[in-house]
Amino acid sequence: LSAAFAERRVHKRYRAILLGSIGAATAQTIDLSIDGRCALTRLRVVSEVPHVQEGALTTVDLEPVTGRRHQLRRHAAHIGHPILGDDLYVPEDRTGRTGPLFLQCIEVTIPHPSAAASGVNRTVHVRTPEALRFGRRRQRARMGWEYEQSHVSRV
Repeated sequence: LSAAFAERRVHKRYRAILLGSIGAATAQTIDLSIDGRCALTRLRVVSEVPHVQEGALTTVDLEPVTGRRHQLRRHAAHIGHPILGDDLYVPEDRTGRTGPLFLQCIEVTIPHPSAAASGVNRTVHVRTPEALRFGRRRQRARMGWEYEQSHVSRV
């Protein structure tokens, strides 16, 4: 298994909620070295909801091509959209530093242990649904936005 990780034959996909709106780009690649080593992450926008303080919360899928320490967290912060709940990489002047980290592995594909011996290309593929707290957080953001908009229009 460690050889599969070293040879980049393990595919992982994470779900995260980022602070702010990514904009029109629905997919992008983040290429930023970490500690002097190459680090590459693929990002795909899943959805976006309005948020009172940040303007929006953007749900994304992140796929690390390399595996560096805190790679996904650092790359998200580098593009100006840190992960909600990230107490290390969210700047102090922004909301979203406290609470749980909204980052979850939702899919892993690894080579089957017998694949090397048999010569057959078999994999083990595991998917898990997004945690319920992600949907609840998006709903809270949407409700807060709607409340704010209804009260601003009355003033």
